[in-house]
Amino acid sequence: MARRSATRAPVAWISVDSPDCRRVLTLLRHTDSPPTGAARLMHAALTGWDWTSGPV
Repeated sequence: MARRSATRAPVAWISVDSPDCRRVLTLLRHTDSPPTGAARLMHAALTGWDWTSGPV
């Protein structure tokens, strides 16, 4: 998900433009505490995005 890294590993970023390409995103939190505002915003952004054409 992110390109920033403290490592200097020899990597190349390539674009994957295929409708069959999938990624599973998982948001975790402690069950004994409510989600933070940032977590709620991230959840809304991920679930509200039209993954076939762009933002809603």
